[in-house]
Amino acid sequence: MKFFLWCAFILLVVLALRKKLRLWLQHQKNQRRTDIPTQTQVEMRAKHPEAMLACAHCGMYIPVSEAIRHTDLDTHNDVVFCSTAHRQQYFSS
Repeated sequence: MKFFLWCAFILLVVLALRKKLRLWLQHQKNQRRTDIPTQTQVEMRAKHPEAMLACAHCGMYIPVSEAIRHTDLDTHNDVVFCSTAHRQQYFSS
């Protein structure tokens, strides 16, 4: 009798672990699917390219969405940087 109880317990544990693993794998698959841009997103980017701005420190061109802007209070002009480190270096020198 104890043998059958142990077998049933082990079977329940194995089934629970399989279900948990299946849910985790499905979550990972869905996570990867959202990270990959869809075909329509790729087409939209190709049809509507993003404007590029030059970093005031190094001159490297970066997309507008990734640019770090700083408004100069004296001239009210926007200064654009590619990183926060370049912004700090630009104003420290």
